[in-house]
Amino acid sequence: MNINSLIFSMFKCVLLTIIIEIILGLIFGIKNKKGIITIIGVNILTNPIVVFIYSLITKSSVRIIVLTVMEIIVVLVEGLIYKRKLLNKKISPFLLSSILNLCSYLFGTFIIKYI
Repeated sequence: MNINSLIFSMFKCVLLTIIIEIILGLIFGIKNKKGIITIIGVNILTNPIVVFIYSLITKSSVRIIVLTVMEIIVVLVEGLIYKRKLLNKKISPFLLSSILNLCSYLFGTFIIKYI
């Protein structure tokens, strides 16, 4: 993958992730400006790193393991940020992070693959 393709892929992935996670955040009651900005910020922080590392790995069996480990780390990091920044009492910040990441991964993969 050349650098232009990588940058475009990273941009496309982070944009799609942000859109999906904002929609889901709204569903889970995150409706204030600070909450939306927090969702955008954590994804700008974590998503490009995951996409970049994932793009470096060519063996499919290793990709699955690395992706799983990276997603667990992302859920923990984002959960900690949500715990400090969001005042949503309806759902645990780590559960919120898990749901947002799982859904954005599944929906994003589907959209990129089939649409």
